[in-house]
This record gives sequence, C-alpha cells and structure tokens, in this order.
Amino acid sequence: MRIALHWFRRDLRLADNTALHAAARRADLVVPLFVLDDRLLRAADTGAPRVAFLLDSLHALARELGDAGSQLIVRRGNPADEVIAVARAIGAEAIFVNDDYAPYGRRRDADVRAAAEAAGLAFHGHAD
Repeated sequence: MRIALHWFRRDLRLADNTALHAAARRADLVVPLFVLDDRLLRAADTGAPRVAFLLDSLHALARELGDAGSQLIVRRGNPADEVIAVARAIGAEAIFVNDDYAPYGRRRDADVRAAAEAAGLAFHGHAD
C-alpha cells in the first residue's frame, strides 16, 4: 500500500505503538493525525488541567514526529468527518488505529469505521 493514515487518540507515543508499527510495515508512507474531538473537550469531566496535559502531550508527539521527518496533522471536529476528510486529502488507502475500549471510544470508532468503509477505505484496529 502506498499511503496509510495513523489516527492517534489515547496512544500519543511512537514507541510500542501496535497500530503505528503495523501501518509502517504495510505502507510506503504513514501520515499521523490527531483529532480534537469537541464532544470530549466539552465533556463534564474535562477540565483545564486535562486539556493542558493533552496539548502538552500533542506538542511532545509533534516534536518527536518532526525529529523522525514527519509532521502531525491536528484537526478539530467530528472524528468521522475529520478522519475521512484527511484520508481523502492525502490519498490514503487505509486508516490504522489502536482499539479504544471505553464506551464512547467504541461508538466513535464504529462511526469512523462505517464512514471509512463507505468511502472505500480499509480500517485496521489493533489491540494495544
């Protein structure tokens, strides 16, 4: 496969990242993406410290990716819309993710998987 999209969520790391390593083995180019999900950002249990930690972690990931010759794409909005839009824009053939086991994460991932399949994109979830 020529281009794969790796969608980061809770797994903001390069080392020991099952889906990222699978994408790197199968694609010539892996494009990293993170979507700031308004539903999570506006949740009752999401306070300023949690958002600050997330942003700090994203900055660290972006630096690490930059050092490796890549660039983190960050979008904000509905994950199903944003992931598919980025995948189409870069010409990706597949989306790689580490499975999320939380109730909201499972519903979100099912929505993104359905949107990917409707767009003709493979969606590869990995236990991690």
